[in-house]
Amino acid sequence: MDNRTRRKYGTAEDYARIHRPGLSTAEAAELLGVAPRTITRHRASLGLSQPRPAEQIRPKTPEELARMEAMLDDGAPIREVERTFGTTWRTVTQHFPGRAWTKSQAGQYARLVNSHKGKRARAVNGNQ
Repeated sequence: MDNRTRRKYGTAEDYARIHRPGLSTAEAAELLGVAPRTITRHRASLGLSQPRPAEQIRPKTPEELARMEAMLDDGAPIREVERTFGTTWRTVTQHFPGRAWTKSQAGQYARLVNSHKGKRARAVNGNQ
């Protein structure tokens, strides 16, 4: 059987058939035998995306913004600021436009981190 005739399970149409209000992403994924991210994509393609509850969305306080700016001033990547404050890339770049690293800077950082990983592994194994 070639790929064009093979039945795909967990398609957007399959999700549309089982969709009902209150069905969680995890439950739908288990019913269809797919990853939860697949269900999220199907919901988006069908226009059934579930927005975050309003109580989870809150503006950043001036103190948080000041701490974010301090991290960026110290050279932290936007990804690290995201994780530290539980926010998104878009939120950080909206408040601090033009602060994203260039590809060259990201590469330099990655090389630095990788070189330290190697040194740490050698130290743990007793090799100098």
